[in-house]
Amino acid sequence: MTVIVPSFRSLVATAGILAFAGWAGAVSGAGQAQAEGDALSKPLVAHSHAGAYLAGWFAEQQSDFSTAAYLLDRLLEDSPDDPELKVRAFYANLRAGLFDRALELATAISTEELNVPMTAQFTVIAGHLRSGAWEEAITVADQVPDNSLARYAKPMVKAWALAGLDKTDEAIAALRELSDETGFRRLRTLHEGMIYARAGRFDDAIASLVDEEEDVTSAPLRKVRTVAKVYVLQGRQQEAEDLLSAYLDRFPGTVVIEQDISAVKGGGQIDQKIGPAEGVSDGFYHLASGVQQQSEEFALVFGRLSSMLDPSHDLPLLLVGNILEDRDRFGDAVATLENILPDSPYYWDARLSIADNFVDLGKKKQAVELLEGMADERPDSTDPLIKIGYILRADERYLDEVDIYNRAISRVDGEPQGRHWILFYNRGIAFERSKQWDKAEPDFLKALELKPDDPFVLNYLGYSWVEKGVNIPQAKQMIRKALEQRQTDGYIVDSLGWVLYRTGSFDEAVGYLERAVQLRPQDPIINDHLGDAYWRVGRRNEARFQWDRALNLEPEEDVIPQIREKLKNGMGEPEIIEISN
Repeated sequence: MTVIVPSFRSLVATAGILAFAGWAGAVSGAGQAQAEGDALSKPLVAHSHAGAYLAGWFAEQQSDFSTAAYLLDRLLEDSPDDPELKVRAFYANLRAGLFDRALELATAISTEELNVPMTAQFTVIAGHLRSGAWEEAITVADQVPDNSLARYAKPMVKAWALAGLDKTDEAIAALRELSDETGFRRLRTLHEGMIYARAGRFDDAIASLVDEEEDVTSAPLRKVRTVAKVYVLQGRQQEAEDLLSAYLDRFPGTVVIEQDISAVKGGGQIDQKIGPAEGVSDGFYHLASGVQQQSEEFALVFGRLSSMLDPSHDLPLLLVGNILEDRDRFGDAVATLENILPDSPYYWDARLSIADNFVDLGKKKQAVELLEGMADERPDSTDPLIKIGYILRADERYLDEVDIYNRAISRVDGEPQGRHWILFYNRGIAFERSKQWDKAEPDFLKALELKPDDPFVLNYLGYSWVEKGVNIPQAKQMIRKALEQRQTDGYIVDSLGWVLYRTGSFDEAVGYLERAVQLRPQDPIINDHLGDAYWRVGRRNEARFQWDRALNLEPEEDVIPQIREKLKNGMGEPEIIEISN
């Protein structure tokens, strides 16, 4: 696995906050060493303990965990008995994916501290599971309080540790703590099946894994492969092959399934290791993905622990990469995702995410080259072309974007299906932005035909009709329907406010446009719209304030003269669209 170490850029960024404390020269020197390939093995010379402490705090706030880990570890050299510093260094190392150091610190914390963080305890447990110390893992698990995620993680850990001790029935009993009421029934039955399979109790494994109400081909990949593996071990090769082939039909290009099918056809076994470390890795990943929306911090640390337990498990890498991207750590996200190798079933998804991060890093050329290569690799896939289209739209290359979506639509085999709505919607936007409304409108209508009531299509087409003064009653109805689905979308709220404005309902329009500005305060057009509405209801000073704000938000060139004219001379009589239109 690639280790993320402090980059030259991140250390130089930190240098600004260190300068007053006399650390700037040391940090930039360390960054230069990294730029030359030195993995920061030389200790930083601490001219100020306070400066280093502040620098570590700043790196943590920026989610620059590798730099935070480096600086906090250096501070620990001077203050090895500082309990708060030790905990912060532990978290920084774990978040950065520096597992050996995180385990070393977690072990020290667990030995020395009275109030041990739950995450440190689970890190120690992960270390025991990696080394096969099953009883030690159970001992530490019993010390973890039954709160927060520990309520779900503890049964998983204890069950797999007991499985490692070949105490299968006790392991299954431990899993029963994940009761149906917790919403973890499917996770529990998956792990029951894996534990039974490991013990050679294949009938019990199938009973746990195969639910008559569930289509196994739509289950998680690990479950599909486990069922197929058990079928083969039972001598049911044809059923294994049929299951794997059905999964491949649903998810074409899944490399590991193609390999499994070849192995089964050749009379071999499915190469999937089912052991305690792999089992808990899977459990931790599902916990992490389940809480990502509620607690990204929990998701990050349990995603890292999942990778610590099973470095070949790629799903936690995708999860962590996504979290790092959300935190604007685009380079770190790329470094994480690049650990997903070509033989992985998730290699395709990893490269799509890497392309997104390249764009955020300002490496659009590299992103397009990567995506074009992927488009050549799978001539029937539209995903890479859709992403290229987004890149072209951001650069306002609308005619080139049209060409990309023409290519994407040409890949549709037969009549377009519901999933193809996005192709026509995006090409419609490209046509509209390139002043080809006669071609844009049919694409928007086609997108609605394929995905009726989609809020984005309803809003875009409805707003466009309002701007052109046509189909106003239908446009208003469409925008209201879009808003019912996405009540906090500032663009859709603005669209409804604007249709009310254009039809003369100025007072009602103000309320919607004020809310739209609250939701999208940095959008120049929405601020301009609110200024117009304020003017019509006699709030002239507020109108000029909004227009001035719209100018400062750098609107498109063609609207700047119009806003400046309003600032200078106000507005004339309104051009109200008749509803009869």
